[in-house]
Order: sequence, then C-alpha cells, then structure tokens
Amino acid sequence: MFKRVAAAAAAAVILLVSVTGCSTQTLAVPEEFCERPIEKDALEPLLPQEEVAEAEQSASGSRLLCQVKVDETVVLTDDIGFETNPLPAESWVSAPRQYKNGQRRGLVIPGAAVVGDDGAVVEINCKNGSPAMYMHFNIKLLEKEGQTLSTSQGDVLNFVDDHVPAMVERLHCAAG
Repeated sequence: MFKRVAAAAAAAVILLVSVTGCSTQTLAVPEEFCERPIEKDALEPLLPQEEVAEAEQSASGSRLLCQVKVDETVVLTDDIGFETNPLPAESWVSAPRQYKNGQRRGLVIPGAAVVGDDGAVVEINCKNGSPAMYMHFNIKLLEKEGQTLSTSQGDVLNFVDDHVPAMVERLHCAAG
C-alpha cells in the first residue's frame, strides 16, 4: 500500500490556475485536488475570493500532503496518512473540540469523521490490506491574513464527501 502511495505521488504536481484581464476579482478554482478531479461547488466555498488559486501535492513515505494556495498563502491542506491501527477511542472523544462547531458526521462511504467549520478528521478502514490499513485524512482550513473564515460545517462536509471517496479510489483502498 505504501509503495502505491509513493508511486502515485512520486512527483509534486502543481496546477496553477489564474484569471487575467478581468476588472472584477473572480476566483479561478483548481479543477483537481490531490491529482483527482474535484467539483467546483465542493472546493470554491472553502477558498477566499482572490484571483489566483494553486493546488500542490507532495509525498513522503506513507504520507501524502495536498494543499491549495491563494495568492501564495496556504488556505487548505489535507495530510493523508496510512496507519496499521485505527485512531484511539479517546481521539474521537476529543476531536470535536479541535474544530469550530466540530461534530461526528456520517459520510457517503463507510468511515468515521468529525467535521467542523474549519476542518475535518476522517478515518477509512481499507479492508484490502493485510494487516488492515487505515487511511486518515486531516483536513484544515487556514485563514488568510486579514480575512476570517466564513465556511460552515456543511461546506466542509460537502468537500469531504467529494474528496475522500476520490482519494480512496485513487489510492486503491477498499473501504468497508
């Protein structure tokens, strides 16, 4: 599994999308996040309204880091890791306090999640590993200097429901 992650993400991918020649600011939303298509409606509400958005990815061992920058400032990250053990029960008890309005939420695929207005933690059990492997997604929204986050838990959950299943498929995890 780790070799597939490293092979799938061996090189950093940078997608630069910009809008030029417009008098009003319109955000150019990346069409991909973590080398997978992402719905504009899932990503756009999480980004500040600036002119340039850029998606990047890097890999190290069993970890994959994906991020979006707006005007050179990181505003969204997802640190994806593979572990042989699930998160301890006490982590799920304390996780809601780590996010603004954090709550346990259901997903469109089997798994566990805590989602808040400013991020989420998601765990997916990959049934096809021996021993079993767990994918952990640590999604964070970061404030751009001079701006405050105006996202809601629903915005973050919409992103999670679009992004997580795509990554489960990309990284060959048989969720269950």
